[in-house]
Amino acid sequence: AMEAAGENGLEVVVFDRPNPLGGLVCEGIVQQTGYQSFVGIKPMPVRYGLTIGELAGYLNSKYHLNCRLTVVPMKNWRRSMLWDDTGLPWLPTSPNMPSWHTALIYAGTCLLEGTNVSEGRGTTSPFRFFGAPDLNNNMVVNKLNRLQLPGVKFRPVWFTPQTDKYAGQVCAGVDLVVTSESQFRSWLTGVAILQCLIESYSSFTIERKVDFSGAHSLFESQLGMRWESIYTTDWQDLAAISDEDCRKWADESKIYWIYREI
Repeated sequence: AMEAAGENGLEVVVFDRPNPLGGLVCEGIVQQTGYQSFVGIKPMPVRYGLTIGELAGYLNSKYHLNCRLTVVPMKNWRRSMLWDDTGLPWLPTSPNMPSWHTALIYAGTCLLEGTNVSEGRGTTSPFRFFGAPDLNNNMVVNKLNRLQLPGVKFRPVWFTPQTDKYAGQVCAGVDLVVTSESQFRSWLTGVAILQCLIESYSSFTIERKVDFSGAHSLFESQLGMRWESIYTTDWQDLAAISDEDCRKWADESKIYWIYREI
């Protein structure tokens, strides 16, 4: 919309809204060259720590969109606020985003969408549940809990998706339980889950067919790099890449902060 407005001399007005995941935490690898797509049009981390108004300002300036942009700021929002802290009701953005907790978890377990493991679509807990009919869920749970990832615990669960992967089949699954919303790191948890599944689930596969962007697979669009990287790079090393990318992103994006109060 901003690109089209810039080309046609039109104004864009953004009535700003909270980022459900807050304005401080940054996570995820910035898409490598050639891995931009419809789900990641411009290079940025998965959790980018800006409001939609701040993001608009960054994009307008960074990519010279020449859009006459007006951002109407929020009142009383602070960067440390997660959605619950705002006191606002959550309006589901899709049938698979029934709560803001789903949005928090989704930033990591969305990586399962491009695999043969169910991400819980078709259940009452999409993206919180994941599994497959032949998964040894107790083994996966034990491995994940031993990692002591921040703000999260795992427990075995059995679920039957009504739609999507394994519809009508009982899946041995894992329930991702967030124990501290402020400490939980979505993307870090997602890559750790992927590598645990690679080690523990012999049937695990990544879908490598080209996605709707016409350039690479859905998995690669969401990871931001070649699919093989999840096999060849330890999740802690991927986290280190994410940390470095996020430091650079913070240097670039902080000047577009509208809200300075933590």
